[in-house]
Amino acid sequence: MALVGGPALKALIEEEFGDGIMSAIDFDMDITRKADPKGDRVQIGMTDKSLPYKYDGAKGKRIEIGTAVIDIHYENPLYMAEDAGAADLIAGSRLQLGISRGSPE
Repeated sequence: MALVGGPALKALIEEEFGDGIMSAIDFDMDITRKADPKGDRVQIGMTDKSLPYKYDGAKGKRIEIGTAVIDIHYENPLYMAEDAGAADLIAGSRLQLGISRGSPE
């Protein structure tokens, strides 16, 4: 049901709460059987915390996000570059990336 109706449910949630995600923080689900003359029904209730995509810190121009030093010796450079590029795009070109070639072994 969630796979088929997911996009419609997300649109309804965003209409009520604005753009964001259901965070799975304090998630609760209740499934009950509901009697019906045409056959029993399944009633599903879910509660979750809605988090906006934008937060107050993202509105400022001076706040940057950064990593600790990433040891390139243990990371795939292509995947790391892709992940860093996506994070920088989301952060509005404010990512500070620390890279190390690793310790001489």
